Amino acid sequence: MKLKSFLFLFAISLLFFSRTSASYDISVIQQNWLGWTNEVRENAWVKNLIVNENLNSTALSWSEYSKTKWHIDHKRPWQKAYYDFKKITNWFSSKWVSFKKVKANTFSESIGWNNYRCTKEDCTQDISKAVYKTFEMYMREKGKKYKPHYNSIMNPLFSQIWVGITLDESKRKYYITVHYWTEVMKK
Repeated sequence: MKLKSFLFLFAISLLFFSRTSASYDISVIQQNWLGWTNEVRENAWVKNLIVNENLNSTALSWSEYSKTKWHIDHKRPWQKAYYDFKKITNWFSSKWVSFKKVKANTFSESIGWNNYRCTKEDCTQDISKAVYKTFEMYMREKGKKYKPHYNSIMNPLFSQIWVGITLDESKRKYYITVHYWTEVMKK
């Protein structure tokens, strides 16, 4: 009896935890993020953000780097403080990107990760639902004393957004980096 139970549970676990590669469309998930962001901005009478596809590489680069570390944070390789604005600015400069300062604002970086579940052939919607939980977490900062992610989403001085999403399919985990900008000066 114990052997049958073990074999049954083992078979179920193989089915549940199988790591077969499924298809997904990251661009749809990125567009969903933009849509969620612009919807809340519109509701607050804040101008919509636009995606600058030519400059989306910084957000994707940071998400891909984070995947290699198996966690995501704001610390660049030579950085000690958790969010060192000057070092992050230098990191952007090393990628030939700089931003116009508008009323003391230039950019903001929001990051997140979580697991996703999918047993379908196309996982786009399931991954998007998981990523939406990160967006909801940012929006729940509204009304709190410390609300950096919410402020980034709602900042009327930001006009552009770059969304970089990388998946670790073996761990069913996503890494997301969102860069918000005033105006790009060079790339």
